[in-house]
Amino acid sequence: MLFRFVPPAALGAVDLFNRRLAAFLLANMGQTPTPRPDCVIDGGLPQRRDPLLLALREFFRRSFDGYIAAMPALGLHGPAPAAGRIEEVVVFLRGAGRNGEHVHPGGYVSGVYYVEAPSSVLAGSDLRGRLALGQCERLTGGHRPAWSVRHVAPEPGTLVVFPSHMFHDVVPTRSEALRIAIGLDVRPCGEESEEPT
Repeated sequence: MLFRFVPPAALGAVDLFNRRLAAFLLANMGQTPTPRPDCVIDGGLPQRRDPLLLALREFFRRSFDGYIAAMPALGLHGPAPAAGRIEEVVVFLRGAGRNGEHVHPGGYVSGVYYVEAPSSVLAGSDLRGRLALGQCERLTGGHRPAWSVRHVAPEPGTLVVFPSHMFHDVVPTRSEALRIAIGLDVRPCGEESEEPT
């Protein structure tokens, strides 16, 4: 499911909000390099009481609640966890950068919020920069999955929510401009010491 963020009026329209959020993330994150220079996966958003982060986290919670409530109607059955916490990572991609085909073990539902995407990706008619949901060809030796693959454009201000067990990847942007996204997991709280968020 796709959810479109509408920030509180005091924080401006979504385009302005995302420009401010991108500047915040670049100033405060992106310091954890991976072996792939076109891909930096950083820890979760800072635990600050910044109005940007508070509004964004509230949107994430509402969207996940809406998705989980709609799962039976979508044919996605299974008991919802009694409580959960949202975990976040910030992903900076450019050039040939990609996450690689993967699932999110231990997650119940996952999501990707798009902060920024290269103009060549937003204006392009090909698949560059898109989220490839269901893609697992590399892991299956080139066999295409029976469920097919859905490509979702990285439209800033949009949150894509899907089951955590669904394979996914990112098509490289082939652009030097950054594609900034926040990856999210709702993880069931399995221990009494874990606090739901």
